[in-house]
This record gives sequence, C-alpha cells and structure tokens, in this order.
Amino acid sequence: MKDFGKLLSSGDPNQLTASFFEDMARDNFKDFLGFFRKDYHEKIDFTKDCAFLDEEMPHFLPAQYTTQKDAFNLFVKANLNDGSVCYFLIHAIFAMEKGEIQVGIADVPNEAVNAYYRSKGKGENKKQEYTDDNQCSNCGRTDLPLTITINAATMKKLTMCSVCMYNGGPSGESKRKVNLKQLDKDIADYEKLAKQYEKLIQDTPEMPELPSAILKYAMTPLSNYKSIQAILAELRSQRMVALTNMESETRLKYELKKSIDAEDYTQSAAIRDKLNSKKNKK
Repeated sequence: MKDFGKLLSSGDPNQLTASFFEDMARDNFKDFLGFFRKDYHEKIDFTKDCAFLDEEMPHFLPAQYTTQKDAFNLFVKANLNDGSVCYFLIHAIFAMEKGEIQVGIADVPNEAVNAYYRSKGKGENKKQEYTDDNQCSNCGRTDLPLTITINAATMKKLTMCSVCMYNGGPSGESKRKVNLKQLDKDIADYEKLAKQYEKLIQDTPEMPELPSAILKYAMTPLSNYKSIQAILAELRSQRMVALTNMESETRLKYELKKSIDAEDYTQSAAIRDKLNSKKNKK
C-alpha cells in the first residue's frame, strides 16, 4: 500500500485543489482510506472493486454539502471481508490555506439504498413500492420514520423524515445557529439518548408486525433509535464543518478546554504542545 500522505505531498503545491484531491482519492482509493480511515480500510475487501455511485449521491447527500467550497463528496459501494456489502458517504474539506484536510464518513443503511433502487425501478423488475407519501419530500430518504405536515393556508402537504424535521421542518429554516459548543452539547445529549434506547430495545419483547400502511410513520423504539443515529451522523458532519471554518488557534483552544473538562490529560498535553508550537512560529 502506498502512503497517501506522501503521494499527496509529492504533487505541485500550486495544483493542490479540492478537485485535484478528489481525482487522487478516486484513483488511489485504497491508499486514501488507509491514510484517513484505517477502520474502514481494514474491513473492506479490496480484491473486489469499490464503486463510486455519483448518480445516486444527490439522493442521500444533504444539500448544504453540495455547494460547499473547497470540498468534495463521494458515495461509495464496497464489498466487506465478511462477504456483505456496505455503502458510505465521504465528505472531505480541503483548506490548504490552513494546511488542513478533514475527512468525514457516514454510513448509509443498505435498506435505504435498496429502497432507492426499488423506487427507481432498478435492479430486480419489481413494481414501484414507494410513492411521494412514503419518502421525505425534502431529501428523498425512505429509511427513517416520516411525518406528514399540511400548511393550513395553502393546504400543501409535505412528508418529512426525522433528520429534516430536526433541521427545521417544513419551513426549511434551521432551528438554531450552528456553533461548536451547542453541537457538542447536542451530540452528548443524543449519544446519551441512544444508549437509553439501546437498553430499551434489549429489554423490550419483539414487537408485533405493523400494518404496511403505517409502517413508515410508526414511532417504535427501533424507529426512534434509527432517527437518533441519523441525527447524530448529521450533527457530527456539522461539527466537522464548524471546526474547519474556525481559525486553527481558536479551535485548538476550544479542544484544549474540552479535553481538560473531560479530564483527558493525555489529549490536553498533546493539544497544548500544538498550541505552543504555533506560538513559537509567530
């Protein structure tokens, strides 16, 4: 395996753009994952090709990521060592003026991808299973619980998934300004809630099968748990964007305070060394 870091640094610095970086990532994808995400690299069977699903990506990618400058996105289908298949989104932010590259990965459930293909009539020759009422009107997702809203003035009906409801609902306006402190609080709250639901699911006897007419709208422990995990993935992506938009020294000071509050003194010492290094270079 090549060292992707050395491969990247061997290029002309004047040519290092997000587009150039994306081409390198696609052409050297195994090395790219080995450098940025070893956990994914270790579980993928690279004897079989990974596929970039560019046509399908807009259906699963939050709209705010498609217009972000100095960034690129990949939607990947990969074969795992255990013989199964997985899908995941990669969002890479390329900020060379800060000397930084950040890469985030979010899993996409297989059932969501399969539902998308069924709705498009791809793959097996099946009757279309999904209508406008059982996929999110905003992002098109079909794998999360849905809520139907009706505007009383216009009588316009919208179907919203739990993530879009969290992000502002039918108005499309975010319910809060995104800042790092609030994001960290929300992430901690949802992680705590996820653990509570994990215990609830373990302790709850298997639920009876629900009628297909209400399956997409029913609020069950399992459907709520899926919503929590999807919102957590959204929050972590927003946190990555917020971190990248901060000045390096400001971000390090924030992370230092956070690690001290968590009594993670090993991490605190490493961050303090980085801060001192930056100050010495001034």
